[in-house]
Parts: sequence; structure tokens; C-alpha cells
Amino acid sequence: MRLFGVTGHPVLHSRSPEMFRRLFSSSGIDAAYTRIGARTADEALALARRAGVAGLNVTSPFKEDVYHLVENRDEQARRLGAVNTVVTGDGSTAAHNTVTVGVGDPDQHELWASHRIGARAEPGEIERAADRLAAWVHGWASPARHTRTVQWDGQQIAIADVVDPDGVPATVRYFLPAELSLRATPNGFVVFLPKGNAFEIACDDAKLVITDALGWRAIGVPAARRCLAARVPAGGIVVRFRAID
Repeated sequence: MRLFGVTGHPVLHSRSPEMFRRLFSSSGIDAAYTRIGARTADEALALARRAGVAGLNVTSPFKEDVYHLVENRDEQARRLGAVNTVVTGDGSTAAHNTVTVGVGDPDQHELWASHRIGARAEPGEIERAADRLAAWVHGWASPARHTRTVQWDGQQIAIADVVDPDGVPATVRYFLPAELSLRATPNGFVVFLPKGNAFEIACDDAKLVITDALGWRAIGVPAARRCLAARVPAGGIVVRFRAID
């Protein structure tokens, strides 16, 4: 049995062990996952090595410190100066940073202050009204600024995303439960809901591409999803959501 874990300070609140144990069990993987409590990154790595941990998820505040303690780092980790994953083997440790908006995107910027960038993000509100909300965020260690505007015009919701400066690679993604049926349209998809109603997702600025994606219905409950994604072009992108009678 292989052992994996998560470390940080604090870490006892993490629900990762429950999620990974369920995933290992459902996938037939002979592995276990645990929390590794430590006061420093050095202590965390030492405990992981003594316990024979094969892979370690790293959360705050150890991401920068672990970067300087490992022998090998991938390109993403070197660019950010921080890691969130450590793989051990052959007496050495290799560190990675998997913080991107999507697999295969080499230089993504995490959009919004999600759990991935947490307090490191610098968010700011621009406007708040009954039919309009606008805000921006600077990702950690990133020169890019992402602005999102959500607008309701009485018939549809329009979500506009702009990344400044132009040319910074970024992708918007919208996720749907995999069990929903979709029909392609010239500029998007019609999504059919279980009770017979439907809504349209449309974008004139870029092509929405659909792929399968992993996700969670709740903590510890995995569920397949579908991802609708589009690269953000220069000048930004607007995705519209409209209910169909």
C-alpha cells in the first residue's frame, strides 16, 4: 500500500483525506491518505520521509519554504517560487506547482480568489447594483489583472471577462453536471435540465469547447462534470446565459 498525505499549518481541518480515500476505494487503488501536522516545512518533510509518504500535497504556509527544500522543481514551480505537490522516490524529492486553470495550459492565471490562491490574491470591487456586479483580482505572483462583470438585462445574464494586459494566456471555464444533455448551436450550447426546461450558453467572441472533467458533488462525493471552455481573446470575452421557455 502506498501512502500519501497533505501538510500545512493548520492542517487538521483538511477534508482531503476523506476525498482521496473515497477516490482510492472507488478506483481500486491500494493507497492511503493522511494529514501530516507540523510547525515548519522542514518538520513536515522530515515526518513525511520517515513515514514513507510517496506523495504530499502542500498547503499554506509551507508552499514557498518547501520550494527551497526540495532537490528538483518543475517549470511552473520555478516561475512561481512555490509548490503545492511533492513526489518522493530514490532518496530525492521532486516538487510541482499544479495551480493552473486547466490541464495542458502552460501559463494560466487563476481567475478569482479561489481556494487555490486564497489570501494571496488581491481582489477589489468596482461596482455593485441590482442588475450589475463588477470586480477585479490580481493573482498571486502575477502581473495580470482579471476583471469580471456580471450583468442582467431582464432576459439574460452576461458574464464578461477581461485580462489585462492583452495577450496574457487565460481561459474561462464553466462546469455542468455530466448527466445533463447538451445540443450544440452555432455559438454555444443548449443545456436541458431534468424537469424539462432548458437554457442557452452562448459566446460570440470565441468558440466554447466541451470536454469531460472530474469534480465533486459535495465534499467526499466525486461526480463527473462537463467543462465548457474558451480562451480569452484580446479585448475580453462575454458568455451569455438565457433561459429557454
